[in-house]
Amino acid sequence: MNLWQLKIKADKDVAYRISELLEDYVEVVSLFEDPQDQSLWIIEGTCREEPSRQTLEGLLDSVDRGTTPLTLEINKLPDKDWVAENRKDFPPLEIAGFYIYGSHIESPIPGSQIPLKIEASTAFGTGNHGTTHGCLEALQYLKAQGIHPRNPLDLGCGTGILALGIAKIFGVKVTASDIDPEATEKTLYNAAENNAVDLITAYTAEGLESSALTTLAPFDLIVANILAGPLIDMAPQIKGALSKGGYLILSGLLDHQVTAIKEAYLEAHLTLVQKTLKGDWATLIFKKQTLQEGLKSRMDFSIEIQGR
Repeated sequence: MNLWQLKIKADKDVAYRISELLEDYVEVVSLFEDPQDQSLWIIEGTCREEPSRQTLEGLLDSVDRGTTPLTLEINKLPDKDWVAENRKDFPPLEIAGFYIYGSHIESPIPGSQIPLKIEASTAFGTGNHGTTHGCLEALQYLKAQGIHPRNPLDLGCGTGILALGIAKIFGVKVTASDIDPEATEKTLYNAAENNAVDLITAYTAEGLESSALTTLAPFDLIVANILAGPLIDMAPQIKGALSKGGYLILSGLLDHQVTAIKEAYLEAHLTLVQKTLKGDWATLIFKKQTLQEGLKSRMDFSIEIQGR
């Protein structure tokens, strides 16, 4: 497979904005500190077709970068099986009680951890990202609090790693959905690889308004590891699909985006339970109030107003 790589250098704040913009133009985007100059960050994107330099330069010109200089490189990559090459760089991960590994790992699986066999792929979610890590820890947190969902949804399932995590932690059937058919196919493949075919049902759907999902709603747990923009836009849909007393785990957002997310979901009458950070990536847990909790909240607010 012939692939093209673009590389951009910028300061940290600008690099984050550029990486978000590039997600509509490239297959995969990554962001990391320049080892040669810690004041700069490198954004790398991989494309199946040669990207237009003119389009990319126009995109970069749209970013408010002040006096920060930007460099753009576009290179054709050698014709290799890049997935196979990439897998060599993925050691097993031990996070949140899980042992996440690919087929290239031959060492014994630790008996004290839950094994998840997930191959590196173009679908998002192989466990090594801070957002996936944060979501798995959030699931373990809910279990430790005695929460046991009966009708969970993994919204934007990617490889299905979080759907599998839910199924393995709580021993329940999970609905998974993604706008990308490659992701839903990968989710079902990974369910088979992890002996969870009977526990995972995957749908290709845009948002929560497809007939398949509306029929299954309300969900008592929704996990959405996507991007901040869609999470804000979908707040009313997600609220409507979440049962009273249900929990919502959100990730895929940077720490500086948390305030906007909180405002959107507090406006949707959800209560923030927990916020955690993995590097610059945040994971949030919300709860939709039960009728009794809503009444108590309004009574407490009324008493507070009267006491002023």
